[in-house]
Amino acid sequence: PMAIRLAAAALLLTVPACPAAAEGLPRYDVSGHCGRVAIVAGAARSTEMREACERREQEAHAILTQTWPTLSPAAQGRCLWAAHAHDQTYATLQDCVRLELEAMERRRRWGS
Repeated sequence: PMAIRLAAAALLLTVPACPAAAEGLPRYDVSGHCGRVAIVAGAARSTEMREACERREQEAHAILTQTWPTLSPAAQGRCLWAAHAHDQTYATLQDCVRLELEAMERRRRWGS
């Protein structure tokens, strides 16, 4: 248990300093991810699902280009970690950013 806690702490300490957080948005393999989504959807819906996935990723990336720079390095690190731990997509990253921005707004509104 102690070794696991130390490993987790070490990981958390390295995430905010991640080069992607300092340099901008990470690069995700949209084509590969959406190809896997299409395979899971099956032959009958594969093209439709791939196209929908690619549109969602493009939309998320466009939103992130505006919102990502407004996050603190710590918030960026948390979102990078969440996206990396899940599926490494812009949609997941954008969901995390949205939650971070909502939390920032609540803190601002309530003064904490």
